[in-house]
Amino acid sequence: MALQQSSDMEELLYLQTKCVAITIKGAAFHPSLPGISFQEKESNLSVICDETYEIFLAGDSENVSEQHLEHAHIGIYRLRPLFFEQQNYEIVIEPTEGHRVEFWHDNYNLRKRITSVGRRSFILSGIINFGNEIGMSDLVVLVDGKGYLKLTLEVFPTKISYKEDYQAIVHDVTKEVYNLVFDFL
Repeated sequence: MALQQSSDMEELLYLQTKCVAITIKGAAFHPSLPGISFQEKESNLSVICDETYEIFLAGDSENVSEQHLEHAHIGIYRLRPLFFEQQNYEIVIEPTEGHRVEFWHDNYNLRKRITSVGRRSFILSGIINFGNEIGMSDLVVLVDGKGYLKLTLEVFPTKISYKEDYQAIVHDVTKEVYNLVFDFL
């Protein structure tokens, strides 16, 4: 698999808190489907952080809700799809001075791709590819060993409209279960 040209990479997300800055770069479109913009689709992105934050998202986004609770700041955003299956995304996590950061993802293969950079190893960086894992994906940043920020983004497939297809599959399975129960009774 060839890596994306650096000219195709643009800043898709930038998030800044007083402890850490996160940048995610990638193609703002699916490279193998350049004529399809996915503009008619809607994607969700949520942020849960221990502190207030500033966020920049590529393209138009709508802040659906933002809550400031006692120990967490939660934001939910609607935007056009930015993250796709089988595509490379560069992640850079920069702590402010005096803090140590770690990256966590449920998928070990994604988690091990984000490593320390430089001799002093303060910055984390790497290129991840979600492969065929579509749907919601949690990227977690730990600061000084404690869960600090959770970024939940939606990874879109290129071949199917998974939200509508998923609902159709659930409907078919439910119908089949009702038929089996009726036959059993």
